[in-house]
Amino acid sequence: MTPLEATALLAYYQSAALTDDDPFDIRQARLFSVSDDGELKFHLQTGDVYLGLQVLPAGYEQIGPVPIVGIETCGWAAPVENENDDDVAPSEHPGRRRVRLVSVVNREKEVSSAMAFRDDMENVLTNTTGNGSLAEALVRCMDRLILMQSMPR
Repeated sequence: MTPLEATALLAYYQSAALTDDDPFDIRQARLFSVSDDGELKFHLQTGDVYLGLQVLPAGYEQIGPVPIVGIETCGWAAPVENENDDDVAPSEHPGRRRVRLVSVVNREKEVSSAMAFRDDMENVLTNTTGNGSLAEALVRCMDRLILMQSMPR
């Protein structure tokens, strides 16, 4: 397991422990940073994951030069058995499953994630491939955070 993958897994468990609500039913995505010593600090909650990742770098002074930024979100996943499955929203698919995902990015623009399904909570899966629209948005967020922190004040 890579250090970033371990951080994603740690953030997955830490964020669940920091909520009184069902961690598979959070109402808004939560954006956070992870300090050098592994402390998780929440900065923003939003109903729009991508907007939150665009806005987060504006808080660069409060966030500081953290090594890792991440996002926690929940939603629905559905199996894709044939090309017509794209016509059905995951939340309406008869085979839908509730999923919780934590994704992180470091200053080297590496992305990792940890996720589990509500019906199989003990089986937390990690991933280091970092592709797709969420991974790209995380990398852009870190790019902007680094840029804003490097500008003269």
